[in-house]
Amino acid sequence: GVNLEALRETNALNRAEVMLQQAAKLNCRSFVTPQDVVNGVYKLNLAFVANLFNNHPGLDQPEEIEGLESIEETREEKTYRNWMNSMGVKPHVNWLYSDLADGLIIFQLCDIIQPGIVQWKRVHQKFTPLRKFMEKLENCNYAVELGKQLKFSLVGIAGQDLSDGNATLTLALIWQLMRAYTLSILSRLANTGNPIIEKEIVQWVNSKLQSAGKRTSLKNFQDSAIADGKIVIDLIDAIKPGSINYENVREGGNPEENLENAKYAVSMARKIGARVYALPEDITEVKAKMIMTVFACLMAMDYVPNMDSAAKPVASVQSSTPSPVASANSNGLAAAAAASPEPKQQEPKEVVQIVEAPVAAPVITNGNGTLEESHDSEWNDQETTNTTTTTTTGETISEAATAATTAAASSEAVVDEFAD
Repeated sequence: GVNLEALRETNALNRAEVMLQQAAKLNCRSFVTPQDVVNGVYKLNLAFVANLFNNHPGLDQPEEIEGLESIEETREEKTYRNWMNSMGVKPHVNWLYSDLADGLIIFQLCDIIQPGIVQWKRVHQKFTPLRKFMEKLENCNYAVELGKQLKFSLVGIAGQDLSDGNATLTLALIWQLMRAYTLSILSRLANTGNPIIEKEIVQWVNSKLQSAGKRTSLKNFQDSAIADGKIVIDLIDAIKPGSINYENVREGGNPEENLENAKYAVSMARKIGARVYALPEDITEVKAKMIMTVFACLMAMDYVPNMDSAAKPVASVQSSTPSPVASANSNGLAAAAAASPEPKQQEPKEVVQIVEAPVAAPVITNGNGTLEESHDSEWNDQETTNTTTTTTTGETISEAATAATTAAASSEAVVDEFAD
């Protein structure tokens, strides 16, 4: 067995070798050599000690503590948590009540449901050490205020309840958030402002399955054929052909195989981009409301892949227009670019036309970059009047055109470029 023979050695190298021989008796001679021990190579010695502790910790067996309850996540809580994480909120939600206590997750969800509703200037996104409790409470109070703006029923719910992690009241708010999101999806699919009805979703599912040559079909959301998950699997493959590996699909008919198919269906739906937040158990138990959300999310993904960026085209156009304006700055056209009266134009080229209009007429009089003296003042008066009557900004465009004309007349290169 293991003994203290190594302590009798006076030579450090020999002592290290004897020590490792004792470690070998415990099957723990790894990572280090006697030289590594003597030289104190940190990482190797750390690995040696960690391996020794891992195999022979020398600790007493822990006793079970009576009265200690294991907190398990309910199915309802797991559904809500999956839904939040499917929305791409940050940080990732692990436990509802603690992760929602600062209100930041709720703000992100509200902004997804109704873009622009959150006034982010009122939100504390970073907390100071001495005021973090008050700042988190202010966030929660604002979250309740937003819920009321979304027409939620929040009787008896205050920001303090969310901050304290009150389970019943927190779940009540989350349920209404999830319902509002589902209704927003259905409304976007209908394009009428009213939620799409069950019959239309069923018709779309069957049409999609038939066009892809699938044998499965759907009667309604209470159809027992949904339980084995094959309808959802076939629909996913119809939306994105080749995404399903049918070798992984079980025959079904018993609870175990049905659940495996349902898990595969949910994971593949998320993989192709559908924000499915139902649980596999909802499919096997044919929970009609949750089944509806599965098909609605798949329908939304198929119809409108970027449904949550519907409001982004305006922003993207605005961000793309500065490129012609930036080039105009170096050509003396900054004033005309700044006077553009239509920031909401969907096509950047229309903004560019407004930039060019006041410049082109005065600078193409003789082709050499200068204006004729006999028409200079007369043209300015006439063009100012025309600009005022043909644009929505009136004097702003007129002043910009005059400034652009003066700048253009002083630069022959600018005249040649815009004359072309």
